This record gives sequence, C-alpha cells and structure tokens, in this order.
Amino acid sequence: DVPGVNELFTDGVEGYFVPDNDAADAAARVLELLDRPELRARMGHAGRVTAAQQFTLERLGREMHEVYGGLLNDQAR
Repeated sequence: DVPGVNELFTDGVEGYFVPDNDAADAAARVLELLDRPELRARMGHAGRVTAAQQFTLERLGREMHEVYGGLLNDQAR
C-alpha cells in the first residue's frame, strides 16, 4: 500500500493493496493469485487497461504544461 497508488488503482480490481510490513497478508494474497489463474488474468488485464488510460503521453504532456506554466506564471508576478 504505497501512498498515491490508491488514487490510480482500485484494491481488488487491478491488484491488492497490502498494508506496510504485513508479510502474512502479502503472502496470503500471493497464494490466492497462484491458486486462482482466472483472477490473476482478470487483474492483470484490468491493470493494463487502467495503466494505458492513466499514463498516456498526452496526459503527461498536459500535466507537465500545467506544472511548468504555473511556475512561470508565479515567477512573472
């Protein structure tokens, strides 16, 4: 469970969020995925779809333009 990831992905859809330092929960999730190939395939597919939608070059360019444009506007004042 890394900060910011839960804003991009949904627990149980593209994968699982596991609490920090909870090796037992992480192991249980890995074993579940090993035992359930259909779940593993569904989550993998969902992760690829979400990543393709969230991390486009167009979005990166737009967000960089907003950040740098805001910085330039702040300096111009």
